[in-house]
Amino acid sequence: MKTKLQEVRNRKGLSQEQVAEMVGMTQSNYSRKENGFTKMFQPEWELIAKKIRCFFRRYF
Repeated sequence: MKTKLQEVRNRKGLSQEQVAEMVGMTQSNYSRKENGFTKMFQPEWELIAKKIRCFFRRYF
């Protein structure tokens, strides 16, 4: 998941800070989730997918 999320974010030209702001969390919290240090729950995956405009089921 981490690699795919990071790959999609980079392809969209977004920084961790930008995505974190879009979903209402700190950059450090988002980074921990993206890197797999903190569990990310399905509602968070869905919100991120919606905000970065990608299909949740295709990537995650």
